[in-house]
Amino acid sequence: FDASSSERQFRLMMPDLAVELLMPPLMAKIAQAAPNVRLDVVPWRGPAIFNAEFARTIDLVISIGNAFKGFHRQLLYTDRDALAVRRGHPAGAKLSRRETFLGARHVAVVIRGQNEDLVDGWLRSKGIERRIALVVPGYIEAMHVAARTDLVAFVPRRLISALARPLALAAGPPPLDPGIDEQFMFHPTRAQFDPGSIWLRSLMLGIGREMERSKRKAV
Repeated sequence: FDASSSERQFRLMMPDLAVELLMPPLMAKIAQAAPNVRLDVVPWRGPAIFNAEFARTIDLVISIGNAFKGFHRQLLYTDRDALAVRRGHPAGAKLSRRETFLGARHVAVVIRGQNEDLVDGWLRSKGIERRIALVVPGYIEAMHVAARTDLVAFVPRRLISALARPLALAAGPPPLDPGIDEQFMFHPTRAQFDPGSIWLRSLMLGIGREMERSKRKAV
């Protein structure tokens, strides 16, 4: 695969949070090594509606879990969920307390192909039901709303860090630790030995390693 002269096009599927975190560094690398390569990020589909016909059009998927048949999975990066609120939120510093968390109004993220925010299923298993005031289909929308209201967004910490300065957001711990969140890269079996796919996967895995190194330095 001659990246410098290739005019190849790749179709990727990922949620908006992955676009926010991965596309800026990936496009910088592509602009330098393969300026004629084009990436198309298609609308997200959860595993329940990710059918075989659609799968044949996809070169790469970024997602949690392991429910994409016919695709190989590699760990890309890890994260933890945290609470995002606007700077100056009246209850911001107290949201780690269960009673304050339960009294707050929340924005939930229900992406296409899901019935509820994954956080709510996990909270329910712990005997907690948060007070949802708004449901949106994407993480970026949730962050923008949280930045301009007193709603609380329970979202990946890396996303809060990426948008904290431009949106004037603050991050805080939830009352219960949700543990490690793993994001994976999936590629179709048919592309296992395709030079172009190998090249793109290598770039993406390199970004994942850089993200993990920066997290260790921050700790």
